[in-house]
Amino acid sequence: MSSHFDLRLIYASDLEEALEDQQTINFAAIVDALDDGTMATLKLSAGDNYIPGPFFNAGGIRSVFRDGDVLNDAYNGLFGLSGAGSYDSLREQPGVVDISIMNMIGFDASVVGNHEFDAGPSAFEDLVAADARGAAGPAGDRYVGALFPYLSSNLDFSGESGLQDLYTNDIVDATAGAPNTLAPAAFFDLDNGAGGTERVAVVGLTTPVLPAITSPGNVQVRGTAGLNRYPTTDAEYEAVTDALALEVQPVIDQAIADGANKVVLVSHLQQYEMESRLAPKLGGIDVVIAGGSGTQATTAADGIAMTNADGNPVFVVSQNGQYSSVGELTLRFDSNGVPSLLDARDIQSDAAGVASVGGDVTTGSAALVADLVEAVRGIVYTNDQEIRGYTDVYLQGNRGFIRTEETNFGNLAADSQLWYARQQDPTIQVSLKNGGGLRAPIGTIG
Repeated sequence: MSSHFDLRLIYASDLEEALEDQQTINFAAIVDALDDGTMATLKLSAGDNYIPGPFFNAGGIRSVFRDGDVLNDAYNGLFGLSGAGSYDSLREQPGVVDISIMNMIGFDASVVGNHEFDAGPSAFEDLVAADARGAAGPAGDRYVGALFPYLSSNLDFSGESGLQDLYTNDIVDATAGAPNTLAPAAFFDLDNGAGGTERVAVVGLTTPVLPAITSPGNVQVRGTAGLNRYPTTDAEYEAVTDALALEVQPVIDQAIADGANKVVLVSHLQQYEMESRLAPKLGGIDVVIAGGSGTQATTAADGIAMTNADGNPVFVVSQNGQYSSVGELTLRFDSNGVPSLLDARDIQSDAAGVASVGGDVTTGSAALVADLVEAVRGIVYTNDQEIRGYTDVYLQGNRGFIRTEETNFGNLAADSQLWYARQQDPTIQVSLKNGGGLRAPIGTIG
């Protein structure tokens, strides 16, 4: 056995593609360049891989994604298929492009975030599960599904039969892939460079306020049922993180009992404060990849090095969203599985970032992603040319305003909802608008 094991983690959170310039294509090119085969590598997402909106909805346009060959070409390119044994019948559905981009990039696992449920549990099920129709091979198949496992150790899917059918309570072996699967955690047996393998466990953990901020249907959060807001005081943080630790620690312990002494937690708790308070309460944990807060904590200077419940190092990292940058964390584990930091950085998803790692946007997964993004871009840009109305004032939708105070955009959206609701039932008196449903301003300041 080797005296040490080096592991590279390539990670992201809140991917939520939004057609921001070339970001997603650049992101794919950077990941391709980093995953160069010189070191054991895992590509992980900390959840919120899509969000309902123009990009998400564009995946449901039949004329492009069923009657065209965009999806078929992407997956045939990914798997190197052609002729009679290739995909020829893949179909449209909202979100199909978001998941397909992740498949092209080759993500190994993701935690279940809150936005995964924004279109309801059945939509989430449809995006995770495959729709295989071909008797032999991919011909006739309508959807490939998520080619990576979705992970959460604190969600109970038993109340949603479709999701329950995809769920296993066991830690899945994802070394050769575990597509179309929901599980608490996954194993990866990775080449240690010395003729053997090292087992790495990846465990998922989802925000405890899930039912209050999205539409999970009958999916329940274990251990923190009834929590309807984020903690704000030290006492509340302590109580919530204690409850989360009770849910996730047994899964970590089981992973260690099954041979993993390197454990990564991919969590979507929406507050970096939560992950940074939780990590010291967990034994056997080496890395926490935090999601949902938009916090950029990627380098040693950001204070990512902490101590777990065993007194060993644990590194808590977080990334911005919308494919805007690639997080890279490189660790060296000793023979006891204790990590030390070799490198930690984020690489911006722009032309300079691609050039800095020797990436190429015209080859590999970047080229496949480009075809998907351009197909959506054509749909969204065409629809954007259809003018439905004008405003001579700036509609304030910036996050710093929309989530902290009254704004004219919030008022307009709530009033519009009330008008529409009264067409159905004139007795309706009140419309409430969730600030998180307004993601950007409209108009410009002249």
